Amino acid sequence: MDFLKLDVEGAQEQILRHSIPILERDNPVVLVEVDKSACERLKVHPEGAWEVLSSLGYRSYSIEDKGEISSVPNPRQLRTFLAVHKSRNLEENGNVIAS
Repeated sequence: MDFLKLDVEGAQEQILRHSIPILERDNPVVLVEVDKSACERLKVHPEGAWEVLSSLGYRSYSIEDKGEISSVPNPRQLRTFLAVHKSRNLEENGNVIAS
């Protein structure tokens, strides 16, 4: 698997935890959409998805309006973020590039 999109109304962390074997084996790029109100309803922390991904060696990126991708050290304030495993070469000399 190369790409995983998560838009699951607050269940991102649960799905990622159950997907750890796949994440470790394939290191897919992960697009995460976090609905904070859905997280509140489920009584889960909105930053849980990022905690799982960062523990597995993922880096976070924001996607700008014009499609530009920017590295962000902590996506906890973002509604949508891209997570890329450190084994994938998405950055060159500090600039985000396509791999």
